[in-house]
Amino acid sequence: MSEHFSTSNDVVLNDAFNILGEVVDAIVQVEQFNQQGESGHGTGN
Repeated sequence: MSEHFSTSNDVVLNDAFNILGEVVDAIVQVEQFNQQGESGHGTGN
């Protein structure tokens, strides 16, 4: 029982990390897109 629980828990954690990675990638892309849009209006940084 405990072994099955630990292995299934690892699978759930693995899926969670995969989803988290995809979300982070999407956020990074959106941030880069926003930065490009801001720099397009005028470079004042």
